Amino acid sequence: MNFFNIKKVFFIAAIFLISDLKINSQDASGFLPDEIFLRTMTQSHCKYFDFTIVDGRIYAKKPSEKKWRLFLKTGLPYSKMNTTGLDEFPIPERVAEISADGDSLYVFDNNGILYTTFLDRSAPESPFVWKRAFGFPKGENGFLKQDEFTKNKRAWSMGCRRKDVLYHTDIYGNEHHYGTMGLETIYFLTEDGLHIRFTDSGLPADFSRQIQVPLNGRFISESLSASADTIFLIGAKGTMYTRLVDFDTMGCDPMWFQYTYDKLEQKKKGKNYFSNYSPWALPAEEWLEQPKIQIEGKGRLSKIISIAQNGQGNGARILRVAGTDKDGNTGFYEKSIFDSEWKFVEKEIYLEESDFLDSTKNELGEEAEFSYTGNLIISDSTKENFKCSLKGVSLMSEDKCIFEISDGEQTFSCTLFPLEKWTYPKRKNPGFDGTPRNYFITAEFDESKLENYSGEFKKIIDEIFKNKNHNLFAFTGEGTKEYFEIGINTKRLKLLKKPFSSKSVKYIFMMTREGIEEIPKISKFALPLLKDFKNENLLLEHGRTYSIKERTFVQSKINENKKYRELLNSDLEQFEELKKTARHTRWGYSALDFITTITFLNKINFPKIKQLSTYGADLLATNFSSFEELVQYRNFVYRK
Repeated sequence: MNFFNIKKVFFIAAIFLISDLKINSQDASGFLPDEIFLRTMTQSHCKYFDFTIVDGRIYAKKPSEKKWRLFLKTGLPYSKMNTTGLDEFPIPERVAEISADGDSLYVFDNNGILYTTFLDRSAPESPFVWKRAFGFPKGENGFLKQDEFTKNKRAWSMGCRRKDVLYHTDIYGNEHHYGTMGLETIYFLTEDGLHIRFTDSGLPADFSRQIQVPLNGRFISESLSASADTIFLIGAKGTMYTRLVDFDTMGCDPMWFQYTYDKLEQKKKGKNYFSNYSPWALPAEEWLEQPKIQIEGKGRLSKIISIAQNGQGNGARILRVAGTDKDGNTGFYEKSIFDSEWKFVEKEIYLEESDFLDSTKNELGEEAEFSYTGNLIISDSTKENFKCSLKGVSLMSEDKCIFEISDGEQTFSCTLFPLEKWTYPKRKNPGFDGTPRNYFITAEFDESKLENYSGEFKKIIDEIFKNKNHNLFAFTGEGTKEYFEIGINTKRLKLLKKPFSSKSVKYIFMMTREGIEEIPKISKFALPLLKDFKNENLLLEHGRTYSIKERTFVQSKINENKKYRELLNSDLEQFEELKKTARHTRWGYSALDFITTITFLNKINFPKIKQLSTYGADLLATNFSSFEELVQYRNFVYRK
């Protein structure tokens, strides 16, 4: 073969290679382009680097450079024992997906396992060191892997909120510095476009936590992008929403941050480190509907969207939507997050027909919220004449719902704001798989209207709700699709009280959904191993007699059953150990709590001792209770 033919074959092969990469990826900016315009699952950019995936390897360049190089020489995550300690892991075969933001790079390999590295010396840990360990607590299986809820996602993205964005602004205009650590949050848009699952490095390595999508959980998104923990969504008809929300800003982390539902003016600005200590206003900001992009002529919008931080504060975000203009030229529509007008920037953008939005599709899903009814229970005695109801419950990590209680003649109503408690057991789908989602709850109502009630009703309502308007986390709760339970939160254990003693809450609102009488606290869906219980590899044919000639076959079944039994026992032992750890942690916290109380250190909120002592007992008690229930249920089910 002559030189000309070799070049021709190589050129044709290269075209097919690039075409294949394009069809199977989101290389909207092109093959090894001069600039990454859009953050997708295979191409990303941040302040420090542009990144792209080529044939399962990561290539990188600084924004000012033209030449692409294999990232850290290999293009694959790898471990260094001298810098990563116990986090040693085998080098993955391929990198499949990528997201960069702020000073962080997150990638998933072809098996759906996450690897992370920092890109700047100001980050919390050494830069350019790959880590597989993720989440808290870290352990033998302390890494994140895409599961049945996320592997068929429509999109995912990582947002980093640290020194580059510096601060965020709450709903009352108060600015809050990122602190010393900041955080990176991973957001997944599920296959149906109706759910956003998220996690961060301070949470268990699972996808159990969820953010409600716009329109009370009914908005169907075609794609998602995130930066500095601001989420950007687009629907089939081009409707777009943005929202800055993560586990901390939604109010779920009271052990480290002060929160308030009152409008308080804060004097410190976001560039002042100590503004991190001032109370963060709740609830977190609502979804903001973005202005429509006006389409003319040959103009079309795609589901390839991108958001990127470009400065400090909430307003420092650039939104981009890939598409075509009125003349059919490719590029992207662009604006700053709070601007009212979009402009089209013509660029060479590579889009498949399947990338474009289909405006004939519906943007609105079915009703996604639940309602419950029940009774007030006082000291284990049900008050039959006191009926209560809860409406608009999403069972997400944050909620807003309407509560009512009536004696038949008088009715008290209020708005409740449930926020998911931090817990460290790994979970699948709490609230929906039979295991409850646990909440801190704050009530909002007009305190003056309590004077309008009379008799026994007024006495009980006063005891439960008086002085509780915006009283942070005055109530606690747990809920599933079947039931929702609310009780008064005692917040702190009394000094010298045994940390394992369980004193029932005096007042409990126990409610179930219509048609549900028995309340399953935990279901078989909470035990993934049970799915193999009727596996044909474990069973012999019912009613059949087996002869000595089939001894090997029968023995193979016996061996498989032994392996399955060992697996169940191993799982049970693991949760027994976790339960012991939770018990010891409670004892340790009680000792610390006692010391900080008698020394009055719990009155000091620098370095956040008051925050730890105020809500630590409740959170650790919830964790211990979760493990105790899981162990008891496993003991009961596995032995049967």
